[in-house]
Amino acid sequence: MAPLRMPSFYFGSLEEEKETILLEDLRPRGFKLVESRKGLDAEHTTLVLQELGRFHAASVLLQAETPEDDLADIHSFLSLDFTNYDENAAETFFGFCKSS
Repeated sequence: MAPLRMPSFYFGSLEEEKETILLEDLRPRGFKLVESRKGLDAEHTTLVLQELGRFHAASVLLQAETPEDDLADIHSFLSLDFTNYDENAAETFFGFCKSS
């Protein structure tokens, strides 16, 4: 499987009123920023959804490598309920990003 096309995480801060996330600039790798008011066209939306599918498939491949392990025990962020966000979710997510 080819590497996922996503930015590297460099820094994150949850300091109140100074929340920050610093990610890799993807322009040198050929990515372009679209005008947010226009949104994505169908072709680019398809590319995003395909990459999200590959990201999702990566967890299936990881679980297949260690079928006896519960991935949530190894990677605590997997047990977060991102649909019911709370103050601990961001802290755990930043911790994950720093460790990868």
